[in-house]
Amino acid sequence: MESNSKAAAVHYASDPFRQLGTKVTFRRNPEAEAADQYLAWALEEIEKVGNQTAARHTRAAIGALRNGADKD
Repeated sequence: MESNSKAAAVHYASDPFRQLGTKVTFRRNPEAEAADQYLAWALEEIEKVGNQTAARHTRAAIGALRNGADKD
């Protein structure tokens, strides 16, 4: 089993920010991985509706989550 201190590559097919074949590395944090996936799915639905403000906020949330930003 992989140690929690090692980074693991996580692939999401619905991620609109990466070209196919690129990887994002998370420290093994299942909550962050799940949040990233839910936000990617939400962004797809938001873009279908055409709400650009909500899409911009969702992209910012995804970026902050991936960068580990805590900008409160």
